[in-house]
Amino acid sequence: MPPKKTEEPKKTEGQADERRTRHTEVGIVVSAKMTKTVVVAVERLTQHPMYRKTIRRTSKFLAHDERAPRRATGCASWRPVR
Repeated sequence: MPPKKTEEPKKTEGQADERRTRHTEVGIVVSAKMTKTVVVAVERLTQHPMYRKTIRRTSKFLAHDERAPRRATGCASWRPVR
C-alpha cells in the first residue's frame, strides 16, 4: 500500500521559501567597461586554519546593470540569482 500524500499549506506571495532565502551582496565596482554589466569585488574575512591569522579574501562577480553604467570604485549591491 503506497503512503498517503499529505497536503502542504499553500504559500502566499509574501512568504519566502525557507530553503532558498536570498541575501544581498555588497561590493565595490572594479570595472564598468562592458555595456550593462559591471565587475564587482566582494571582500570577506576568513581565519587561517593553522595560524589563526585573519586573511582578507576577494571574489569577483559579474552583475547586470540595466540602468546607466556605474563608475569604477563605486559601491554596488545585488542579489544572486542562481
